[in-house]
Amino acid sequence: MHAAIREYGADQFSVEEIDKGTTKKDLEAKERKWIKKLNTLIPNGYNISTGGVSGGSNKKSTVIGGIRFESAGKAAEYVAETRKISIAAAKRRILKGRIDVKTPAKPGESLVKTRTYKVWSRILHGVLNKKSREYIPEISIYEQWRQFENFYRDVGEPIDPKIAFSRLDKEKGFFPDNCVWMTKSEASKINAEYMKKTGKFKRKSRENA
Repeated sequence: MHAAIREYGADQFSVEEIDKGTTKKDLEAKERKWIKKLNTLIPNGYNISTGGVSGGSNKKSTVIGGIRFESAGKAAEYVAETRKISIAAAKRRILKGRIDVKTPAKPGESLVKTRTYKVWSRILHGVLNKKSREYIPEISIYEQWRQFENFYRDVGEPIDPKIAFSRLDKEKGFFPDNCVWMTKSEASKINAEYMKKTGKFKRKSRENA
């Protein structure tokens, strides 16, 4: 989540209280419930586990490379020292089960780094998050595309880094028959025609004058 905030900006995220608990056990159960209900596990969201494990003294023994450590903290110190990385990075690697970067990513884990995932994330913010600077009023998204797996299956990953994902008709939403990968010049032409048609280009020109 911290990496996503750094990449997309804090203004793209909001904090909302969705439930309450009276005990640690109650809170852990509700965390599992909401992660499952909202389907926020990677690659659909930013949760990397099903939840239900809170912080604390963290004294559970951890085995790294055949060596048993009395706590995850000690294991993280060892990984940080031997891999020449920060403690925070070491903890993330231990949590993901990828002590060395050469270890293959788990299925779906690497998808969050793809260009398609970044496009999908911006689209969702643009359609669903009214506080987002990407928000587009009165524009909807194909229901199945709310799940990244479906979006990725339908649009794929672009081979050419110079192409853009765009709507053919800017007055319509994000649907399979209205969205394609195209060159940036083609996308710019569509944007220009839309702004000219709606008068937004003229208003923008006057504002910039």
